[in-house]
Amino acid sequence: MLHAMGYPEMTMDELREYASAKTPDINCQWEAALCHGHAEIEVPGVEVTTGPLGQDGCLQGGVAQEEMAIADHLGLDNWIPCYDNNQVACDSPLSWTVSKNMNAKMRALGWNVIDVWDGDNAVEEILAAMRLVQMNTPKNPTFTRMLLDSPMAMQTPSPIAYPSKQRTSS
Repeated sequence: MLHAMGYPEMTMDELREYASAKTPDINCQWEAALCHGHAEIEVPGVEVTTGPLGQDGCLQGGVAQEEMAIADHLGLDNWIPCYDNNQVACDSPLSWTVSKNMNAKMRALGWNVIDVWDGDNAVEEILAAMRLVQMNTPKNPTFTRMLLDSPMAMQTPSPIAYPSKQRTSS
């Protein structure tokens, strides 16, 4: 959109660099693609930034933790957030700041968690998991170890920026 609005530096090649790593140049100044991640005020045409979208970072933010807690408290069993477990925080690998198992944390908060191991390509597997969740009712328990009347999350690991040429896990 920025290119169409008169910012010629925002090209398709620049978009293909989405999520490429920031690297220091010989003067220790950080260089990066214009689209290295979240929009930054230094990019021509970007006038406002909001920080991490949804305050996520692999569900490490406090807002996400509070949402998980209240969803169980309210018995929200008709909501299936899909947790894109790409192991990336805003500007670093998640392992630099978080060492806890998010699935275990979600289960401790009363959530059921289904793992879909190919979040980039397994559309049929994702749809099948969602159908199983919808069938899991007190009259028709699909999974004996699932908590009935509890929120359900789907965890789908995937490399960030797939399928761009710079796809990465950090």
